[in-house]
Amino acid sequence: RPWEIWRLISYGFMHSPFWQGDGGIWHILTNGFLLWMFGRFVEQRYGSSEFLRFYMLAIIFSGLVFVVTTLDSGVTQAVGASGGVTAIVILFCLLHPHEKLLVYGIIPVPAWIVGLLLVGMDVFRGIGEAKGLVSGIAWQAHLGGAGFAAAYYFLKWDFAFLGKLSLKRKPKLAVYREDDTGSL
Repeated sequence: RPWEIWRLISYGFMHSPFWQGDGGIWHILTNGFLLWMFGRFVEQRYGSSEFLRFYMLAIIFSGLVFVVTTLDSGVTQAVGASGGVTAIVILFCLLHPHEKLLVYGIIPVPAWIVGLLLVGMDVFRGIGEAKGLVSGIAWQAHLGGAGFAAAYYFLKWDFAFLGKLSLKRKPKLAVYREDDTGSL
């Protein structure tokens, strides 16, 4: 249903019900934690407005990648912010590659290795799915988010122009000030 274009953004704000065994509450908690943990550093670097534009466009791009790569597979839906969150995490890893991250809260690992591991896990999920294994994870959206973050970083994209596309009308009032002689 291509006329339901809003689904390219709304899927990123939905999650599987917490009582289901395929992610559920852990899916939303993990996404929220990663968004908070890495997003605050990305937001400090780019500012709130650019961060929001980046995140929303990453969700849209991830969704498009998922749709395009699953057109003939019979997969009908994806939910969750994982594609956008993956973009945030990968962008952090690109911005701060030597920052030490604690894997499982105890193993210090440079951020670039964590980024490689995240992308590698999704590549292996894709290979497994090609061999008939079903993961139930939208690895395509994750890889779409990682690719979006890499393009943003390496191509030095800036979405500030989207902030200028405002629908607000400018006021038609003109302001006149008196000059030094007292006339208008």
